[in-house]
Amino acid sequence: MPRTRRRYLARTSTALLVACTGLLLGLQRPALAESPSSDLADTAAGWLTSQLVDGDGDGVGDHVEIFIDLNGNGEVDPDELFPDYGLTADVIVALAAARVGGDASADATDYLEANVELYVGAAEGVGDPDGEFYAGALAKSLLVAAITGRDPADFGGVDLVARLLFTETPEGRFSDISEFGDFSNNIGQSLAVVALGRAAPGQLTPEAAGFLGSQQCADGGPQDGNVPLTIGADPCLPASASIDTTSFAVQAFRSLDAGPEIGPALDFLLRNQEADGGFSDLGVENANSTGLAAQAIGNSDTVLDAYEAAVRWLSERQLDCSAPMEQQGAIAFTDGPDGEPVYDDRATRASAQAVPGIVGLHLFEIDAAGSKPAAPRLECGTPTPTPTPTPTPTPTPTPTSTPTDPSPSTTPPTEPGPTVSPPGLPNTGLDLAPLLGVGGLSLLLGVVLLAASRRRTGAHR
Repeated sequence: MPRTRRRYLARTSTALLVACTGLLLGLQRPALAESPSSDLADTAAGWLTSQLVDGDGDGVGDHVEIFIDLNGNGEVDPDELFPDYGLTADVIVALAAARVGGDASADATDYLEANVELYVGAAEGVGDPDGEFYAGALAKSLLVAAITGRDPADFGGVDLVARLLFTETPEGRFSDISEFGDFSNNIGQSLAVVALGRAAPGQLTPEAAGFLGSQQCADGGPQDGNVPLTIGADPCLPASASIDTTSFAVQAFRSLDAGPEIGPALDFLLRNQEADGGFSDLGVENANSTGLAAQAIGNSDTVLDAYEAAVRWLSERQLDCSAPMEQQGAIAFTDGPDGEPVYDDRATRASAQAVPGIVGLHLFEIDAAGSKPAAPRLECGTPTPTPTPTPTPTPTPTPTSTPTDPSPSTTPPTEPGPTVSPPGLPNTGLDLAPLLGVGGLSLLLGVVLLAASRRRTGAHR
């Protein structure tokens, strides 16, 4: 046989072997997917992984996008979608809290790390007079690094600890350093305290540790224990009441074991729980505030009833098997006029902030280590694919969407989250057995061809 023909046969058979092996591996990938589940936290986390879009061209979702209606026509155009780094961080924290979706969490953390200066501000290191330093974003990124086991001193080339400390004032406040102004607030302050306590406890100053306490209402009145969003606001005014901010502050107080502040803040939350178990912020009973409050309250025996009522409220806002398949598992932000959960563009943040509260762990406890690689979808009956429009953009503000983008993070699992059991069971996917058989025969053929070609050519090499 001519040498060129022998080489062609060898290369062709080798290529066939590689292709068939890839085919088999590709066919086996669906087996790695988590089985459908009825667990509330796990399935909400599973839905969150489906909201991640591909940002680096590898075909794997790694970040959340936000719609900004630049032309005001109310329609979603491709050039009006932008990465939402803060919400991406929230999803990472939610997945870690539920201990599922480890692969998606790693991809999202890679994306956040690769784009970190677009989120925390660009600077030529600490002290750069022309640099941008966003305290809330630095705090949340540092928390993500701690939760996922990344190096906080080299997160995408940024020393998060050093930059966050650079934003600290002599009074202990973490403030933005930016030509656009200072939008720092008490949610970012809370995140900074928790994040530094985890990543660099020796560098958390007494001033920073005590600053939140100075923002708390302590007049014994209806707002006693409240921590307002705006730094320096009168915390005892009704207009300053904030379930969301106080929920973050409770977790910061707990991380410091700050007994005098924890009790009043918890009492403030419990006094403001609605009769049906939910919590309101900005006048709307919603999943964000309820999830944050549940996380802050925790599932200890002394507050178990309040915690379980909040989780029950959240479970009733999870879109069940009657919803289109693409929505199943999401936790709606709030109800519509008919009293039914509304699926809209707030569902991603609502779900991300609800999951840690459902699990019942605090921000300083969450750890992504040991998370299952995949995340389950909601257990339903045989799915009927239904085209789902992009969630309707809504002007209603989300309580925790603040200028510094401090959204929640939470829970490492010591106890599994409550379980909701909707009917049915959707087992999507194809029957792999026939295809695996074909792939196996093709692989065997490739091996035979490769062996034959090597017998003819290999002796003289």
